[in-house]
Amino acid sequence: MMKKIIALILVLTFVFALSGCKNDKGRIKYNLKLEKYVTLCEYEGLVIDKKGNDYKKAYESTITSDVESYDLHEKITEGKLKDGDVANIDYEGKINGVAFSGGTAKGYDLKLGSDTFIDGFEDKLVGVKIGSTVDLDLTFPKDYGSTELAGKDVVFTVKVNYVKTETALKPEAFYKDLGCETVEEYYETVEKRTINDLLLNKVLTDSKVNKYPEKEKESVTEQGIENFEINMQNYYGSSVTLESYLSANGQTREEFEDYVFENYTKSVMAEEMVIYAIFDDAGMKMDKDAIAKRIKEIVASYDSDTITEKTLKETYGEDYFEYLYTQEKVLEYLKENAKIS
Repeated sequence: MMKKIIALILVLTFVFALSGCKNDKGRIKYNLKLEKYVTLCEYEGLVIDKKGNDYKKAYESTITSDVESYDLHEKITEGKLKDGDVANIDYEGKINGVAFSGGTAKGYDLKLGSDTFIDGFEDKLVGVKIGSTVDLDLTFPKDYGSTELAGKDVVFTVKVNYVKTETALKPEAFYKDLGCETVEEYYETVEKRTINDLLLNKVLTDSKVNKYPEKEKESVTEQGIENFEINMQNYYGSSVTLESYLSANGQTREEFEDYVFENYTKSVMAEEMVIYAIFDDAGMKMDKDAIAKRIKEIVASYDSDTITEKTLKETYGEDYFEYLYTQEKVLEYLKENAKIS
């Protein structure tokens, strides 16, 4: 459990489902004329210089992103924990032998000495052998944010998996972990993603969203707030509500809605609106069969009986996969019409 309520759980992944009546374009999202909302840049003939500094920086950033996303750092698996180490741990907290909401996690990176967890948690891990499992007898502070936990004795069972270092692995050491058969294949994917990122950034930077349609704006913002509260309660227990969070931070509901809109909704909607606007302007059409095929491919990639087409659609919404298809087609179009040298 965290010691303090984090001010920005918004960085956690939000899944937005903007549903509506299908329009004459045969799609679900943005049932309106986007040219009224978006002024597109000149998106044909975009220039990508693979010898330039911008490309080189973006290329390295793509590899760095893989390293950070998949935790591809050198790991220390022997020795004992010391203050300042970033320990990767699994933990489960129990009160009177019963696990509680938000008290369990796997693969959590904790920097010892950061004062992130309740008093005693990090101190008692110093000196623990890497690879071992220990029980930490602790007590939640009386003024803890959750009334269900405040002042309660708790036992955390902690397994120390390894110590994470800042030394990144080289692609030669991890390409197989990312599903590539050769390191050359991995570098090919890096090049493709780098070009896609640069093209996307160009059209997003140079296009202008003039206004945000109210219906979608309200839907995205409200869904973001709901997911924020769900994620917060997963960390701190059901007694920590949005109202108690706002009260603790001296913030009104209206102020929080404005914050979510400015810091998340606008960027999400801007990207989607520009992508759909290019899709329309270039005369592309939706292909339901291609979208259905894409969903089947995603299901197959999980190799799990619990992940089905139905569960994916229920979790993300069919419009999410429609957007994936739309984005892929737009990026293909931008690349085919770009000047890449």
